[in-house]
Amino acid sequence: METTVPWWLDSALVALAGLVVSGVVTVVSKRTERRRLSRDDVMKVHREVIDAADRLQELPVWPVEKGSPDPLVEELRRAVKWAGIFGAPKENEALGQVYKTGRALGKVISEIRLSSSPGRRDEVDLRVRPSLVAARHTFDKAVELFVARFRERVEILGPYRAPIATDEPENE
Repeated sequence: METTVPWWLDSALVALAGLVVSGVVTVVSKRTERRRLSRDDVMKVHREVIDAADRLQELPVWPVEKGSPDPLVEELRRAVKWAGIFGAPKENEALGQVYKTGRALGKVISEIRLSSSPGRRDEVDLRVRPSLVAARHTFDKAVELFVARFRERVEILGPYRAPIATDEPENE
């Protein structure tokens, strides 16, 4: 005995299937949108860390009028703190090193300014230059590690190598 489905039940099943498919597509697209927005947010705050790090890295010791390292270190601290909200554990560990070495660089610049005077063409005294070069190098390596961790997170393939090395400042 063959049973027939009333036309209205058949239409209702088709409509229900359409609603389910529509709902699944909506959920998936919203999840994709959230992921995209999250990635955009992460890109923005991580760029702020890198920009703050660049400003500190590029601060010359002399002349003093170019600015104090203290506001730059504070700017870096705020950027690192904010980026840590979005960071995965490996990123946050690298962020901590960026701040720690940035703070050390700021301290070295301040100490050089207190303990010496500018040389010809605002050069740093040869006796204290090695500490500055070492602090800048350590800071640069910490930033490179952070960028490498960040690239892993946003799925940029391949190893990271900074295209511009800042091992030795131009005027020092």
